[in-house]
Amino acid sequence: MNLEIITKQVVVLSKEVGHFIKQEVSKLINSDIEEKGIHNLVTYVDKQSEKIIVKELHKLLPEAGFIAEEDDSLQKPVDLIGLSIHLMAQQISFMAYHHFLFRLV
Repeated sequence: MNLEIITKQVVVLSKEVGHFIKQEVSKLINSDIEEKGIHNLVTYVDKQSEKIIVKELHKLLPEAGFIAEEDDSLQKPVDLIGLSIHLMAQQISFMAYHHFLFRLV
Protein backbone atom coordinates (compact mmCIF):
# COMPACT_ATOMS: atom_id res chain seq x y z
CA MET A 1 0.00 0.00 0.00
CA ASN A 2 1.65 3.20 -1.22
CA LEU A 3 0.19 6.02 0.85
CA GLU A 4 1.55 8.73 -1.46
CA ILE A 5 -0.29 7.26 -4.45
CA ILE A 6 -3.47 6.73 -2.42
CA THR A 7 -3.30 10.31 -1.12
CA LYS A 8 -3.02 11.69 -4.66
CA GLN A 9 -5.98 9.56 -5.77
CA VAL A 10 -8.02 10.73 -2.79
CA VAL A 11 -7.31 14.38 -3.66
CA VAL A 12 -8.54 13.74 -7.21
CA LEU A 13 -11.61 11.98 -5.81
CA SER A 14 -12.42 14.88 -3.48
CA LYS A 15 -12.24 17.34 -6.39
CA GLU A 16 -14.51 15.13 -8.52
CA VAL A 17 -17.05 14.82 -5.71
CA GLY A 18 -16.81 18.57 -5.07
CA HIS A 19 -17.60 19.17 -8.75
CA PHE A 20 -20.58 16.80 -8.50
CA ILE A 21 -21.84 18.64 -5.42
CA LYS A 22 -21.44 22.01 -7.14
CA GLN A 23 -23.46 20.84 -10.14
CA GLU A 24 -26.23 19.22 -8.14
CA VAL A 25 -26.71 21.70 -5.31
CA SER A 26 -27.95 24.33 -7.75
CA LYS A 27 -30.74 21.92 -8.76
CA LEU A 28 -32.00 21.31 -5.21
CA ILE A 29 -35.56 22.19 -4.34
CA ASN A 30 -37.24 22.10 -0.93
CA SER A 31 -38.78 18.69 -1.56
CA ASP A 32 -35.26 17.23 -2.03
CA ILE A 33 -34.42 17.92 1.61
CA GLU A 34 -35.18 15.17 4.12
CA GLU A 35 -35.09 15.60 7.87
CA LYS A 36 -33.24 12.72 9.56
CA GLY A 37 -33.65 14.30 12.96
CA ILE A 38 -33.73 17.65 14.71
CA HIS A 39 -31.31 19.94 12.86
CA ASN A 40 -30.13 16.96 10.81
CA LEU A 41 -30.92 17.34 7.13
CA VAL A 42 -29.91 15.22 4.14
CA THR A 43 -30.41 15.45 0.38
CA TYR A 44 -29.85 13.14 -2.57
CA VAL A 45 -26.64 15.12 -3.13
CA ASP A 46 -25.34 13.98 0.28
CA LYS A 47 -26.35 10.37 -0.36
CA GLN A 48 -24.98 10.20 -3.89
CA SER A 49 -21.68 11.91 -3.04
CA GLU A 50 -21.23 9.41 -0.20
CA LYS A 51 -21.89 6.50 -2.58
CA ILE A 52 -19.30 7.85 -5.02
CA ILE A 53 -16.73 8.27 -2.24
CA VAL A 54 -17.29 4.76 -0.86
CA LYS A 55 -17.28 3.17 -4.32
CA GLU A 56 -14.02 4.84 -5.30
CA LEU A 57 -12.35 4.18 -1.93
CA HIS A 58 -13.35 0.53 -2.27
CA LYS A 59 -11.50 0.44 -5.60
CA LEU A 60 -8.40 1.81 -3.87
CA LEU A 61 -8.66 -0.46 -0.82
CA PRO A 62 -10.96 -3.40 -1.61
CA GLU A 63 -10.12 -5.15 1.66
CA ALA A 64 -11.37 -2.23 3.77
CA GLY A 65 -14.77 -1.81 5.37
CA PHE A 66 -16.62 1.47 5.49
CA ILE A 67 -18.83 3.30 7.95
CA ALA A 68 -21.19 5.46 5.94
CA GLU A 69 -23.09 8.31 7.55
CA GLU A 70 -26.07 8.47 5.18
CA ASP A 71 -26.49 4.87 3.96
CA ASP A 72 -25.98 1.96 6.35
CA SER A 73 -26.23 -0.51 3.46
CA LEU A 74 -22.76 0.62 2.30
CA GLN A 75 -21.26 -0.82 5.45
CA LYS A 76 -19.55 -4.15 5.86
CA PRO A 77 -17.79 -5.46 8.97
CA VAL A 78 -15.20 -2.91 10.00
CA ASP A 79 -11.81 -3.53 11.52
CA LEU A 80 -9.16 -0.97 12.41
CA ILE A 81 -8.40 -0.42 8.72
CA GLY A 82 -12.12 0.21 8.16
CA LEU A 83 -12.20 2.76 10.95
CA SER A 84 -9.28 4.58 9.33
CA ILE A 85 -11.11 4.46 6.02
CA HIS A 86 -14.22 5.92 7.69
CA LEU A 87 -12.15 8.83 8.88
CA MET A 88 -10.69 9.14 5.37
CA ALA A 89 -14.19 9.12 3.85
CA GLN A 90 -15.30 11.84 6.27
CA GLN A 91 -12.21 13.87 5.34
CA ILE A 92 -12.90 13.42 1.62
CA SER A 93 -16.47 14.55 2.14
CA PHE A 94 -15.19 17.61 4.00
CA MET A 95 -12.60 18.28 1.29
CA ALA A 96 -15.22 17.95 -1.43
CA TYR A 97 -17.56 20.43 0.26
CA HIS A 98 -14.62 22.73 0.96
CA HIS A 99 -13.58 22.54 -2.70
CA PHE A 100 -17.16 23.30 -3.71
CA LEU A 101 -17.46 26.27 -1.33
CA PHE A 102 -14.19 27.87 -2.44
CA ARG A 103 -15.26 27.57 -6.06
CA LEU A 104 -18.32 29.70 -5.26
CA VAL A 105 -16.25 32.75 -4.34
